Amino acid sequence: MSIIPEIQGGAILAVEQIYLGSLLLDSNLWDLVELDEDDFFYAIHCNIFNKLRWFARNPDNFPVNKLIDELSVEFIQDKHNVRKYLIGLLENVKSTNNFISYQDIIREKSVYRKLKELSKELSMEL
Repeated sequence: MSIIPEIQGGAILAVEQIYLGSLLLDSNLWDLVELDEDDFFYAIHCNIFNKLRWFARNPDNFPVNKLIDELSVEFIQDKHNVRKYLIGLLENVKSTNNFISYQDIIREKSVYRKLKELSKELSMEL
């Protein structure tokens, strides 16, 4: 069973994975974060970002097992796949040097999706 639904969007998938993996690797990057969970395309990434942000604000409560447990219960109820996916996020990160660039791409894609949705809503009202 895959955590990521089978849909198009491979480039944004990789960008979101590297961005989240960077946050897992380097907690100092939180000072640079300008995104919110609704900027992510994939629901699992929204959940991971939201949990990571909570843990970043509460560093005494950041055992990785607690993150895995919470994501398993809330999203897919499969600890093995969640653990494997988080490890994959870490393995995808070769460097955190492009963190801001990845953030900009995620934000740009998010704005595009929101504008597209607004356009659909407006066209239905006409």
